[in-house]
Amino acid sequence: MDERTDLLGKRLQVKDVRSQIVFGTGDSMKAVTVSANLGFLRAAQSQGIKFVAFVHESRALTECKELKNADDD
Repeated sequence: MDERTDLLGKRLQVKDVRSQIVFGTGDSMKAVTVSANLGFLRAAQSQGIKFVAFVHESRALTECKELKNADDD
């Protein structure tokens, strides 16, 4: 986790450590993070911390399996 993300966790007492790790890693690598977690980005922005991110529509991780099973029927 990078310094800015660590600071965010202390300010907001964010429970989602995984999001802190994901966005912190992207931030420290100066990479665009692709995520559907708009809530975390809004919470961070409200504290003055902006991450470079591409926000996509949320989808179920099992969606591909569900589509395959529907085709088999």
